[in-house]
Amino acid sequence: MKLVCLLVVSLAATTSVLGVEIPVFVIAGQSNAVGFATNTRELSTTLRAAQPNVLYTGPQESAISWATLKPPTQFSQVDSGHGFGPELMVGKTISDALGGQLVVEVKFAIGGTDLYNQWNPETPGSYYASMRTRVSQALALLPTQRPSTTGRVAGFFWMQGESDALAGRTTAQYKADLTDFIGHLRSDFGDPNLPFVFGLINNSGGNTDAIRQAQFNVAATVPHTFLFNTDVCQRVRPGDIHFNSQGTVDMGVGFGNGYLQIVPEPSTLVLLGCGLLGLLAYAWRRRRA
Repeated sequence: MKLVCLLVVSLAATTSVLGVEIPVFVIAGQSNAVGFATNTRELSTTLRAAQPNVLYTGPQESAISWATLKPPTQFSQVDSGHGFGPELMVGKTISDALGGQLVVEVKFAIGGTDLYNQWNPETPGSYYASMRTRVSQALALLPTQRPSTTGRVAGFFWMQGESDALAGRTTAQYKADLTDFIGHLRSDFGDPNLPFVFGLINNSGGNTDAIRQAQFNVAATVPHTFLFNTDVCQRVRPGDIHFNSQGTVDMGVGFGNGYLQIVPEPSTLVLLGCGLLGLLAYAWRRRRA
């Protein structure tokens, strides 16, 4: 019976910790993560409204400050000057699925950047290092704006690959680069199973097919990853590498749902815990009989 009691206490302690621990979602990549071709004025009134259950800090051009997410979320690197990226829908999709749980998002994305060098964790002064620093600073600031809370990186969302296709990277090279990138993320953020959701680049000719195949290969071989098929998302024009506003909305929803496919629903975890408690109690009674 002591074991059962200890497990109950352990589950209660975990629940207590999770009660003040806010999931942090990191969004990174190149121009489609930025939202290059988006325009907030093309959104519906509903999507232009503030999202009270989503806190956001970004983009990296601005000082770190947590605030309720409300588009526009991206002012530079976008044609319209008042755009948005997948952050518009990622946090909302996840929060809605979790009954309105508070979630937070950090964004670091730069158009026209490659993975093999500029985002390479082994490259001194890389964007990877800058992204990691910004996330750490944002996590440190969160308790000062939300007392009695802490943040935990709970998922990473990545939209990138076109620059590597332009550079002629092979399927094997990009697969190795992306696998290594995911490994560094999981090590640096302290979670060997950190969910990694990424988007398929458009098959727009050149070497894009090789990068797409590498993305398929990573999704098939690296656990706790989800590749969202962006072929269903609208582009600025057929064959263009950039999503338009509606395409970016759909990508954000797809990213959020991809995360929910990797991570078990909270209700499932509760049922598993209750089932384990029941089995332990049954074993204890059998032992006492």
